[in-house]
Amino acid sequence: GYTGAPITFHTPNGRYLKDKEAAQAIAEQLTQAGLNVKLQVDEWGTMLDLVKSGKVDGMYFWGRSDTTLDGSMMRDWFHTGSTWVTYSDKKIDAAIEKALPVVNPERRRQAFSELQAEIQEQAPWIFLWSQFDIYGVNKQLRWEPRGDEQFALGAAAWK
Repeated sequence: GYTGAPITFHTPNGRYLKDKEAAQAIAEQLTQAGLNVKLQVDEWGTMLDLVKSGKVDGMYFWGRSDTTLDGSMMRDWFHTGSTWVTYSDKKIDAAIEKALPVVNPERRRQAFSELQAEIQEQAPWIFLWSQFDIYGVNKQLRWEPRGDEQFALGAAAWK
């Protein structure tokens, strides 16, 4: 159903490692595929306000760590009415609502597997890569990075 109308592609500059450069490459690939893409480089605070308010037009370059494991990312990024999402689908909403309260590990895995298959089928995002954090620490510091990329420095201590 694409008509050739210009699509604004928002990217932050300096929020993620090489974010602007990655967005430039993606915009070029989309252009080569026949889309009329206009790259809009935004300061992070401006882009954050656009996305949070639901006023971002077109598409946007975004990353996220998952702070509360499997359920929060699905709810926060794919459920209608969530702060950070403009996407809406009743079938996805129902699958999220079905999966979240399940505590049995095997049934939970199955519910989230079905949910992820539906998200993949609908493709509301273009899933590209996982960017891993790099840390430099002093040998005198006792600290371990967390899997969710959050900084829990309260657990850090000097030797």
